[in-house]
Amino acid sequence: MKWKYYLYLALFMPVAVLPFWALYLLSDGLYLLFYKVLRYRLHVVRQNLSMAFPEKTEAERRAIEKEFYRQFCDNIVETVKLLCVSDKGITSRIEVINSDCPRGASDCPLFGALRQLGVGACRLGHVCHSRTDDTDLQTPS
Repeated sequence: MKWKYYLYLALFMPVAVLPFWALYLLSDGLYLLFYKVLRYRLHVVRQNLSMAFPEKTEAERRAIEKEFYRQFCDNIVETVKLLCVSDKGITSRIEVINSDCPRGASDCPLFGALRQLGVGACRLGHVCHSRTDDTDLQTPS
């Protein structure tokens, strides 16, 4: 199983070191690929939007659909960027709005969820909850 981790690392690290402007150009290319070419799960997205927003017109739902795919592709490249972005880089791009969450990681469901997602999310959670008392964060093996 460790070989998969190193394979993913070898595939994604060259992308992770790119500057953000290049990542967002890559994201635009992924948008075209997923939405226009592959039509990745398009029927599911359209069905969900029609159930969630029955009062909206078809044109309004299509606009939401396009925005979803753009955000989805941005999330992909931003997640890959977490492999090598510094804590300073993260804090310069994130503003914590709802800081009412208890500082202890065991008390905060968000931090627990981030922790289960892996190293990048743990780093993000660590930066957002910098005064946590949970010190056993480790990289996946």
